Parts: sequence; C-alpha cells; structure tokens
Amino acid sequence: MFTKIRPKKTPKAVKLCIDLFTAAKKLHAIVNHNLKLVWSFIPAVFFDALRTQTSRHERLRLAIARSGIGVFFWEAKSGRFEVSEELASLFGREAETIRNEPKQLLAHLHADDLDRIKEPLGQLRRGELKDHNDEVRIRHPDGTIRWATVRLLSEAKSGQPPALIVGTVMDITPTKRTQLALEKQKRQLELLEAISGIGRWVLDLQTSEITWSRFIYEIHGVKPSEYRPDLVSAVDFYHPDDRERVQEALNRSIADLKPFAFRLRIVRPDGTIRTVLSKGEPQVGAGGEVTAIFGVFQDVTAEAQIVESAGADDQSANSSNKVIYT
Repeated sequence: MFTKIRPKKTPKAVKLCIDLFTAAKKLHAIVNHNLKLVWSFIPAVFFDALRTQTSRHERLRLAIARSGIGVFFWEAKSGRFEVSEELASLFGREAETIRNEPKQLLAHLHADDLDRIKEPLGQLRRGELKDHNDEVRIRHPDGTIRWATVRLLSEAKSGQPPALIVGTVMDITPTKRTQLALEKQKRQLELLEAISGIGRWVLDLQTSEITWSRFIYEIHGVKPSEYRPDLVSAVDFYHPDDRERVQEALNRSIADLKPFAFRLRIVRPDGTIRTVLSKGEPQVGAGGEVTAIFGVFQDVTAEAQIVESAGADDQSANSSNKVIYT
C-alpha cells in the first residue's frame, strides 16, 4: 500500500506576502490605467489653452497693426528695448536695427521735441512720474517730417525706479497737416480782416451761441479770454435805441429766409460809441428750417464821422441808422 503524502501548509507569513503582492499588482494596474487617462487629457487641455492664448496675441497684434499704433517696451534694469514693426516703420527703420538701442530711436526726434521730452522721460525712469503724453515730430530717413502722439507709462511703485516702461506712438501726420493748413488759413483771414476792417460772425440758432472772429472782439472792445458771446449779451452791446432793430432784423431774416444788412451803433464797455455795419445771411438745413446765420461785421465809425463833420443835418444822420433786406 502506498502512503498518502499530504502537502505542507503554506506558512501564514508567506501567504500574507503573496496577498500583499497581488493587491499591489492590482493597485498598480488601476493607477497606471488612470494615469494614462490623465496624461491623454492633459495635452488636449494644454494645447487648447495654448491655441487660445496664441489666438489672443494674434488678435492683439492684428489690432495694433490695423490701428497704426507702434509699441515699445523698455526694461530699466536689463536695458532691454523691444519695438514693434509698426513703430519701427513709423521711424523708417527695421525693428532689428534699433533693438536694445533706444538712443537710435530718440535721434529721429526733432531737436526741439527731444529737448522737451528728455525731462519727463528721466522722471519716468527715476519713478517720479507714471504717465506722460506728448506730441512730437519724427525726422524720417527720406527727409520728410512725421507727426505723432506719444504716451509713456511706467510700473513705478512709491517712488521706486520702474521695472518696465511701455510706450505707444501713433502717426497723426494727415490730421496734423490738416490742422496746420487750417491754422494758416485762419491767420490769413485774420490778416485780411485787419487790412479790410471786416470781421466774421456765426449765430447758431440751436444753442443761441455766437462765434466771433478776433477782429469783432476788437471792435467791441473786449478780449476773447474774458468774454464769450451769446445772442442776448451780443444784442446788449447795441445802443438802447437800436436793439429793437437788431432783433427785428434777425427775426425777419429767419422768417423770410432773406439776407439783411444794418448800420447801427454799439456801446463799448468803456462807454465809447462805434457805428458798425453788419450783414447776415440765413443757412437753411435739410428740413427747410434755418439753423444758423452767417455774417460779416465792419466798423464804419470813421465814415459816419466824416458824414457828420460834413454838416449833415440830424435827419440825414439818423437815416443812416437803418435796416436793409435783400
């Protein structure tokens, strides 16, 4: 007969080790599976965020390019100086040629503008100023002059030198040329007024405000800095006996859409009396209503004095103060 051999029992310690190993293996499989899910998700989130950020930067870059605004960044400590292509183009340069060279950019400014902007720029670098706006002329390499508005901003904190200065430069040459042309035309008109003795005025019927040229202020004996004309106060300059005629002339011109002219007296603040000739013509809007009256104004005191000194009788003199409609 064969003797039956019984298998030896596995020691408890060994069994415990096997169980722990099996459990660890299962846990590793679970963790590994979850990590794969996590890592498969992270790149998608990362690249979505990157695409969003890139899209924002691209939109910002396009907005700056379309607006014609140039931008520069100046790091105070490192001296790093970066400019946008738009700014470099405004100065007639390539961006790479003026990178980290702010002096080359400043060299393009008109001498008078450079002297003026040096002080606020120094204050910005020392942390004494946080914001500065200016208007400068840029000497282009082709010899032309470009006009630009400049805004400088710093990150200064409580008087400490800023870590970064940011600047924007916008080309305003077309607008500036128009402004200069208008100023030139205004000076020419003022010179013509001084020679001819004729001033210009406009009555805005919607606001009752009156715009006078400089020569009309002189005729009335007031200064533009001290007096702003309006309909009521302007009529009050006339001699008390003539004010009703002035108001009548304006009302009838508006009602009949016809020009008018009158020769009446005004009284200056110092009490002197001047004889003036005023002519006006209504401006009709799209709806058929009168929106304003444009006119000219002339001091004819000398002429009136000649008539008076020639021996004209009172009736003739008084007949010169009249209103004419055409």
